[in-house]
Amino acid sequence: MKYIICTALLLSSCATARTPGPWVDNFNQQRKPAIPADVRSFIIKRQGCDHFRGEPGYDAERQKFLTEQIDKLCTGTDNELSKLLHKYAGSRVVGETLSEFEQCIESYQGRDCPTVAWTE
Repeated sequence: MKYIICTALLLSSCATARTPGPWVDNFNQQRKPAIPADVRSFIIKRQGCDHFRGEPGYDAERQKFLTEQIDKLCTGTDNELSKLLHKYAGSRVVGETLSEFEQCIESYQGRDCPTVAWTE
């Protein structure tokens, strides 16, 4: 009886301990499972940001909506991208993935964006 219970517990724990598989981003692109959760979250947020940045503001109502979405999704992403690049500097997979994103999309009081260095 002990053998049956131990076997059942072992099998049930094996069934739940899976390695994460590929995942899909906002644009239905399959991504590698090796991408850490914080990088995945950044990708999803930044893709939303980039989507709204490319939309036309054809009237005042639409422009207001776009501005709200851009403020919500884009603010802080330059700093976040810089932090992630620093954190995962040794990861080729993460580096290649993050290289898809522009490093300087936020306004810097009318100045050109320098190389972004993250701040705490």
